[in-house]
Amino acid sequence: MLTENDSFIPCDKDIDFPVTLKKVFTEDGNEVARARAVVRTDTNQAISMVSDRYKIITHRTMLDAAEPFIRELGKPEVKIVPERKGARMLATFVFKNHTVEIGDKNRAALRITMRSGYHAGASASIEVACLVLECLNMCIASEKVIFALSVRHAGDVTSFKFPEPETVLESFVGQQTIMNKYAAMKIEEERGALFLGDRNEAVATALPESSRKRITDHWLKEKEQRTVWDLLQHTTFDITHKSPTLSLTGRLQRLARVARLFNTEFAGY
Repeated sequence: MLTENDSFIPCDKDIDFPVTLKKVFTEDGNEVARARAVVRTDTNQAISMVSDRYKIITHRTMLDAAEPFIRELGKPEVKIVPERKGARMLATFVFKNHTVEIGDKNRAALRITMRSGYHAGASASIEVACLVLECLNMCIASEKVIFALSVRHAGDVTSFKFPEPETVLESFVGQQTIMNKYAAMKIEEERGALFLGDRNEAVATALPESSRKRITDHWLKEKEQRTVWDLLQHTTFDITHKSPTLSLTGRLQRLARVARLFNTEFAGY
């Protein structure tokens, strides 16, 4: 295992804890068929219920598997966030040595997002995409994911086949065209309001009414910059900065969903 001394991915007691699978019993001592508990052996605390087919892939195993690939891209800014008492981990790696310009006021950097969880239905996954820098610290710049790897908790991360770094960087630079298209795409006030309105069922499902109202109000103040890109930025800003009850994982999921909606709505606009 890589240690803190030779790795830029830090050791963290909130994710680097030992876990095991244990059988589950009812109060009267009967074993629950095909069920297992994921238990922290350091605290003897059960953190999740899974099936008997579940195979443990630890958070550290995921991080160690990805580190050689990450290292080839440079030294990123690393953020690791444990959730649900360590039952879930989200790690992001932002490479500010790989950036592209968007319009006349934004930059996007290469970002790797890694998810891992000790719960039923979880996958261990790694995605590479674009991240808008500046204050929009989690905004995804494009719906396009450069590459993604995923394995269920019945497989093995050794099955991950990482692409060549040069291929990833070429794809990343190619996203600049898509992002600049949005930055140059003017949008009428009525069209923006309709997109965020109650009648747009897909958007209404993805964003609560309070968010859609805030986004519309802020965007309408941008009299000189009513572009699809600016509408996307106001939307993602609301998700990342105005939704305190959402977990980090929840915010990223909502961001990805919104990016897909924008791509569907404005791809041919």
